[in-house]
Amino acid sequence: MHAMSFFNKSRIADLLAIVISSLMFSSAAMYNEFPFVFNSDTGMYMDAVKRGMVGPDRPILYGLFMKFASFGISLWCVVFVQAILVSVVLFCCFRYFLEQKAPAQTLRSRLPFIGFCATVSFFMGGSFLSSWLMPDVFMPVLLLCMGLLLFTPLKLADKIMISLLALLSLGMHNANPYICLIILVVIAFAAIFKAVRRSYIRNGLGVARILYCLSLIVLSQLLLGLLHYNYGGSFKSSKGGSVFLMGSLVEMGVVKQYLDENCQHKSYFICAYKDSLPRNFLWNEKSPIYKNGGWENNEKEYAAIAKDILTTPAYLKLVVAGSLKASVRQFSHYATGEAYSPWPKVSRALGENYPKDYQAYKRSRQFTGRLDFAFVNYSQTILFAGCMLFYVILLLDKRVADRYKWLMLYILLGLIINAWFCATFSGVFHRYQARLIWLTPLPLFLYVMNNNVFKRDRAAKL
Repeated sequence: MHAMSFFNKSRIADLLAIVISSLMFSSAAMYNEFPFVFNSDTGMYMDAVKRGMVGPDRPILYGLFMKFASFGISLWCVVFVQAILVSVVLFCCFRYFLEQKAPAQTLRSRLPFIGFCATVSFFMGGSFLSSWLMPDVFMPVLLLCMGLLLFTPLKLADKIMISLLALLSLGMHNANPYICLIILVVIAFAAIFKAVRRSYIRNGLGVARILYCLSLIVLSQLLLGLLHYNYGGSFKSSKGGSVFLMGSLVEMGVVKQYLDENCQHKSYFICAYKDSLPRNFLWNEKSPIYKNGGWENNEKEYAAIAKDILTTPAYLKLVVAGSLKASVRQFSHYATGEAYSPWPKVSRALGENYPKDYQAYKRSRQFTGRLDFAFVNYSQTILFAGCMLFYVILLLDKRVADRYKWLMLYILLGLIINAWFCATFSGVFHRYQARLIWLTPLPLFLYVMNNNVFKRDRAAKL
């Protein structure tokens, strides 16, 4: 009897909607005829788990996720699991952000949910992101989870599920906890304005919710540190921070000026290469990083250089100017489809770890150079521009409910901070902003859906 009540028509319809949306979020992999891989990174995640060692530049968690989500069967399973996770958190957004007053309205939320998933899967980068064997998909998942925890009164079971998913997402990439932390700090400091504080109170956004999200960030880093310690690393949640920053400072041109002015009285290894620093400093095989034994051997030296630069006013001004300029560039760099011809390391790692998938991988559009994302990027640009226009209109409209305004501002804040953080500490790459840009239509879908619901509701009463 209990099982029958659980699997009622409403729950079956919910599951069906999630299955349909998951298939749409997997459609890019179907188009490619195999999950997408990225340069050597996908192979590095596989190798880290196979060796049982934490790499110098990334957490091991996504490698473990791929191992377990593949179920020892195929990398296709990883794509489907990622698509399901994205679908579930989006479904929660439609369920909780809509001001639903009756069961009938709950039922009507499924079609707009499927419509949104279709829009971002076929006309934006949502499906590509879910179909990519990279941890990038967990940044939008994290942003949505934190949005739900901050702005909606979740039921206990859903709060536990969303919190666990947030913990998982926080540990997937070095940047995720920092971006999330900065967003929370901005939200907290915004409360100094009386109008903002009143709106927070009306919408239930109090200190407790912010502290709860902060506690998830702290807990995630402790758990990740334990995981890394277990795999033979030190008790650190992230590594390679100074090397990433060094790469960004090289791209800004600050390191070249610093070395020109300081190498005469500094004995840094990199001084021998100050006149031949490659632009792609982090990954170029001819970079001084790899001529001096790799990331770990250079971390101490690069940390000292970065500290000297950031504590010297003349260089700090250059960094601030370079950071602002790079952030603007990053905000407008969001092309989907950064899936180039796979590097040999990916092919080797995939062949060793997933031999049953290897032939399908070699027949894929990516491997054979038959990918084309021109249409998706064209439509994505139009949709993003349209979303920004409607954001301005709705944010200025006093009739629009606070919850939709806060969701728009929250996603916009996420885009801005993501652009600043990635551009400043890593560099300007399309994939950093592309992982979040497809979320911009979400508040508009929710607002239109809610508006239509109440129009129908009023019409029914008449």
